[in-house]
Amino acid sequence: LVAVINARDEALFALRQLLNIEKNTELVLADPLSADGFRPVEENELATLVRNALETRASVRAAKRMAAIRESQVKQTRAAYY
Repeated sequence: LVAVINARDEALFALRQLLNIEKNTELVLADPLSADGFRPVEENELATLVRNALETRASVRAAKRMAAIRESQVKQTRAAYY
């Protein structure tokens, strides 16, 4: 229980830092985070979500852009050589 409370307090502290909120400001959740209406994600839906998340990550998009830029540079260098 102590570990969970500490983790919660650390998360709230980090959130306050990210949002630049004063330490003594009370944070209230807009959603009660209840489990009502919860349904487990099916295996195929989970696979689709993971695949989409991996493809849309900023680092993956940046790597794809860099690869396209380098391919373009190779084409330009070949054209200049010819």
